[in-house]
Amino acid sequence: MRTANLISDRLVEWQCIEQDYPGMSDWIGTTIRFRLAENARQGTDLDFAHTDWKSTEGSYHRCTSGWAHVLGTSLKNYLEAGKGSPYLEQIEKESARKAS
Repeated sequence: MRTANLISDRLVEWQCIEQDYPGMSDWIGTTIRFRLAENARQGTDLDFAHTDWKSTEGSYHRCTSGWAHVLGTSLKNYLEAGKGSPYLEQIEKESARKAS
């Protein structure tokens, strides 16, 4: 990852310049963006996007479900209850469930 854009307390954009999934390179050239904005409830909204995919083949669907877990489950649990659920734990639970 390379930081492509950074605005303190508002925006982080990463440009994917390498990928660690063996045999896949479809992350390369994509952009991951986290944008923060104050809302009317005196809280903060997070706008997330992972864009510039060349195709929806390869690791796209795994990434989509991974981001859903990281942001929709783990981060939410961490902010509300003080304990997140790392994605690796989620993969291990799914693997154990499929094996039984």
